[in-house]
Amino acid sequence: MQSKISYFNKTIFKKNITHYWPIWFGYLLVCLFEIPFGIYVSSRDVFYYTGLTPEELIEERTRSFVGLANSVMSPVLVFVVALIVAMAMFSYLHNSKSANMIHSLPVRREELFFTNYISGLLFMAVPQTVATLIGVFVCAAVGITELQYLMIAFLYSLGNMAFFYSFAVFVGMLTGQLLALPVYYFILNFLEIMMEAIVKVVMSGICFGVDGMDQLSRLLVLSPIYFLTEKTGIRVSCLDDGGYGYEVMGGKYVLAYFLVSFVLLALSLFAYKKRKIESAGDMISICWLKPVFRWCVTVCGALIGGMIFGQIFQGTVSGSREFVIILVSAILIGAVSFFIAEMFLEKKFKVFKKKRFYELGIGSVMIVAAFLLLEFDAFGIESRTPDVSEVEMASLDYSSLLLTDEDDIQELIDIHKEIVSHKKEIEAYTADRTNDSYGTSIVYKLKDGSKLCRYYNLPSAKEYLDDADSEMSRILALMGKPENMLKSQFGVYYNENVLQGGYLATFSWDGSMGAQENDITFDKDNAAIIYEAVKKDIEEGNFDDVLQFQHIGNGSFLNDEVYVNTVCLELYNKKGVRYPYSIMEQEEEDAYPYTGNYARYYSNEDYSYVTIGRKCKYTIAALKEVGVITDESDLVTYQEYDLYDQENNYTD
Repeated sequence: MQSKISYFNKTIFKKNITHYWPIWFGYLLVCLFEIPFGIYVSSRDVFYYTGLTPEELIEERTRSFVGLANSVMSPVLVFVVALIVAMAMFSYLHNSKSANMIHSLPVRREELFFTNYISGLLFMAVPQTVATLIGVFVCAAVGITELQYLMIAFLYSLGNMAFFYSFAVFVGMLTGQLLALPVYYFILNFLEIMMEAIVKVVMSGICFGVDGMDQLSRLLVLSPIYFLTEKTGIRVSCLDDGGYGYEVMGGKYVLAYFLVSFVLLALSLFAYKKRKIESAGDMISICWLKPVFRWCVTVCGALIGGMIFGQIFQGTVSGSREFVIILVSAILIGAVSFFIAEMFLEKKFKVFKKKRFYELGIGSVMIVAAFLLLEFDAFGIESRTPDVSEVEMASLDYSSLLLTDEDDIQELIDIHKEIVSHKKEIEAYTADRTNDSYGTSIVYKLKDGSKLCRYYNLPSAKEYLDDADSEMSRILALMGKPENMLKSQFGVYYNENVLQGGYLATFSWDGSMGAQENDITFDKDNAAIIYEAVKKDIEEGNFDDVLQFQHIGNGSFLNDEVYVNTVCLELYNKKGVRYPYSIMEQEEEDAYPYTGNYARYYSNEDYSYVTIGRKCKYTIAALKEVGVITDESDLVTYQEYDLYDQENNYTD
């Protein structure tokens, strides 16, 4: 009669409970402190609020409770505990003596694996369950009825537990060293986001215009702890009636990772069955993964080397010299990384063999080829510009201007194409750091949800600004369009703004003390007069000098045309004073919400600071009309301010 195949051993399970009780007991204490005790403390603290109605107290108590549930949903604690538990449950695999002893017992590997896996999972799930059940009774005692948020937090925690524990067990099967397990575990959890950042920085040194701080790609899902932290939680928003709205986010992602945990479980079991006992103590326990490890370390080292030296010399040498520096540093540091990885794998220093030099040579040729393909834009990264039909919105100059009009977007795309076509001239000009240049960003939000970001240092000397066809002049012309400038200065609903007042920053000269601010305030009626005058100057293009001045610095040739005095206008808008850049920021927040705090909302009140110049005739006339100044000579240009400052502060 065939004996029954067992996948669970009660004796080993009991041994795990008694031997590793500090782990599950310690986690139980943490869960009890976090959930039931946390619920009690948060509900008690609300009653210290003063001046609130009973209904408002209930609102605040609910918000506090939801905030607690949100922290329970966070995967960070589970991420760490899962690693500790996995190291404990399978620690015997990383010691030759223990591995040989346990595998000599009449117990199948499947039985050992599942017993230890289930033991570790229960070490986390049972304390969480007990704490949650006690939390339910605490909620009933303090009068909290929104138990659905606690239950959702519990389900999120279980899903995170299953994934991160399975992930830690899987990583443990790949190495024979216990101390290497947490290193691999942390690296693999952050590998995608780290490599993406490094690659983008390297590309920014090689590819003209590529922004090293570009948005994170959709591959962020391969960095689970970061992805889940960003995408899951309960978002709290302020409602118009003064209450709070709650939105549970990321459930589909937790479910997806939970399902992936079964795949990791199957792979872990397969690796365990194929694992050689004598691999205990090895950096990599699976032979065919050793070259993968060696070249992962090599490529990472090469990219990090290229990134470091590229950043050191970026902007100080020409584009071609910077490329050579990046390439040489990448090859040299990559070679060092290659042999360091081999030393760890072989556990000795004598690894300089002929076949390894051949392998390194072939790999180095491939790295050089990849860098050359980037340098000569074989992938079309530098030259890529979207079609206007692909673009939902575009921003210019660090999102200070947002374009949604199709004609404006097309104009920006045309400017972008011209910048790309003049790559060599621009790089040669900006390599000389004594030349005047201005850095500007171009960001396209595409209709497929992705973003295309570019950053360029453009020539901004007087001769370029005098040339209406230069890239910088065309950018300033686009920014200076009345509609675009009005939205950037006063918000997208500028026609509905109600003026509340304001002031003019003025200066008096008192000898040794230099310029002292003496702001002159004005009421809402006078503010409205000045507001309309500023709008009229913008519509007639009288702010062109100011716009140029703001983009080429205080030491420019326009410092005698622009005033130090700033007009401050206090705005109110029932729709909210919402500037164009906030729309792009909202898009980012919707994609990666920070759920631990209130969602973004826009104030109905704000201050707009307007820099004026000699050409702003309507604004200057309005300042005279309302009695803020008696004559234009009351205003101080940057040239006058700088000269006085030098005479009284920098000369004997």
